[in-house]
Parts: sequence; C-alpha cells; structure tokens
Amino acid sequence: MRRHRRLSGEINLTPLLDVLFSILFIVMLTSARNEANMQTEASEKIDTMQQELSDLENQVTVVTNENQSYEMYENNAVIVTISNVSESNKHILVISNNRSTDEERIQLGEDVTENTALRLNSIIQTIVEETDNQPIYLVFHCDKYCIFTKEYIAIDEALLELENENKEVFYKVMEVDE
Repeated sequence: MRRHRRLSGEINLTPLLDVLFSILFIVMLTSARNEANMQTEASEKIDTMQQELSDLENQVTVVTNENQSYEMYENNAVIVTISNVSESNKHILVISNNRSTDEERIQLGEDVTENTALRLNSIIQTIVEETDNQPIYLVFHCDKYCIFTKEYIAIDEALLELENENKEVFYKVMEVDE
C-alpha cells in the first residue's frame, strides 16, 4: 500500500471548523438566553413605569382637587400665613393674609417672647373681628433653623389659644426645612 504523504504547506481545517462551530453554537445559545432575559426585564420595567405613571396621575388628581378646594375656600375664608424668617441675623415673624396686601412683621428674640405672643394675638384678633364669622385658617410655616424653642412654644400656645377661643379659627403648623 502506498501512503500518501502530506505536503508540508497543507493544513487540516477540520479541527478548526469544529471549534468555530462550537463557539458559534455557544454564542447563539447565549444571545437567545440574553434576549429572553432582556424581554423579561423590559416587561418588568414597563409594568413598573406604568404603575409609577398611574401613581403620578393619582397625585395630579389629588393636587387638582386640593387646588379647587383651596380656590373655593379662598373666597369664603381668610387664610393667615405666619412664617418665621431670618433677615440680617435677626429672627422675624411675618404675618400675611389673603385679604390684604399688607403684612405685619414682628421681631423675635428670647427677650421679647411674651411681647411677641401678645402682639400676634392682637393681630389675629383684629383679623377675627373684621371677618364677620368667616372661617380663618392660621398656617404657621415654621423654619426650625430660624427660631428659638421658647419663641416657638410661645407662638404655638398663642395660636392654639386663639383656636380654642374662636370657633371659626383653625390652626395648623407646617414645618419647613430650608
């Protein structure tokens, strides 16, 4: 028998093709699995986003209702906004209402705490007398970084006392973080 000798320049491609087909097979399987995972993740994200959209739509509805309520009561009630602010290293209490463009300003300080409560009481009593039994909403926007504890307690007690003395006065504290 005669043996065929290979020429030295000839390369056997069969093992190379086997390896290439094996790699191609693995890549195809991996990409199919990744595509399925991506579709699952995408559908989960879509569901999450639809839930968030639904929640946001509900929030818009709530805010719209609140605004409509506010507008309805704004014409029939007096809304007094009391805010404590810091101006030129001084603590100031600013009192304004939706019926007047004027605002009252009271300088705060531990040494004038009692006078602050009396002046605040006087200002609110004047508003109560001018309103002819309309509801009065007192909203204290309290910046806890611009007020001493004694001041806060005195203001809070004065406003609570006004609420208890007058059936048309309603009081609420709103803490502000600025």
